[in-house]
Amino acid sequence: MWISTYNINTDLNFLYKENTPLNIYKNLLKSTIKHLTKFQETHTNASKNNEGVGIFIIKNNLQSSFKLPSTCSIYTAEAVAILLAIKFINKNHNQKYIILNDSLSSLVSVKN
Repeated sequence: MWISTYNINTDLNFLYKENTPLNIYKNLLKSTIKHLTKFQETHTNASKNNEGVGIFIIKNNLQSSFKLPSTCSIYTAEAVAILLAIKFINKNHNQKYIILNDSLSSLVSVKN
C-alpha cells in the first residue's frame, strides 16, 4: 500500500479556465506559494494534439520533454509528468520541492 506524504493544494480549482484571465491565476498562485521560499519549483504539464502526446517538466530552469504513445490520454500524460517529477524529487533529498501542475484530476488522484 502506498501512502502519500505529499501536501496537495487544490485551492485554485474554484476558478474556471474559460472565464479566468491568466494574470488572475498567476497572481493567486504567487499569493498561495509566497511562503514557500525555501522550495525549488518544479513545473509539469502535458499536451496532446494531432502530432502526439508529450510531457514537460521544468526544474531549476532546465526543461525535459518526453514523447508518450499517442494512445495516452491527457490525464495519463499529466499523471506521468507528476510521477517523473516525484521520482526526481525523491532522488534529491537535500532540497525541498514544490510541484506546480494545472491538472486537477491528476492532483486529486495523487491526493487520494
